[in-house]
Amino acid sequence: MAPSTPPPDETGAPAWGPWRTLLEVLFGDLVDDGPFVERVFLTFLESQARQLQALRLAAASQDLQALTVAAHTLKGAARTLALGPLATACAALEQAGRAATPEAFDIAPVLAEAERARVLVAWAVERLATTGRVG
Repeated sequence: MAPSTPPPDETGAPAWGPWRTLLEVLFGDLVDDGPFVERVFLTFLESQARQLQALRLAAASQDLQALTVAAHTLKGAARTLALGPLATACAALEQAGRAATPEAFDIAPVLAEAERARVLVAWAVERLATTGRVG
């Protein structure tokens, strides 16, 4: 059975409405092209997993350059799907990495936002698979 509402945002409200509007701006008429949007979402999930692994490895090995590159890459992917909180967390981590500040290795905020983004995108993929639409 298709979920009736998306997972809640940090306030407890369904997160789909504003995100749907942003996707409409980004994708235009393609927002209702289920197979296209599903491919975009699945590509994001795969890329996110790779970049999070790169972030974890970079933090563990104290590799500022690798950490900065992974944060930058994930930020771009998040912005592509209008996942603002994740993009913001990645931008802060990227900036800390470029400045070589102690906060550069605190990846917890990115991991938390990445999990919220993963849940929302996975919900959207499930919705697409069952209804063929994102809204």
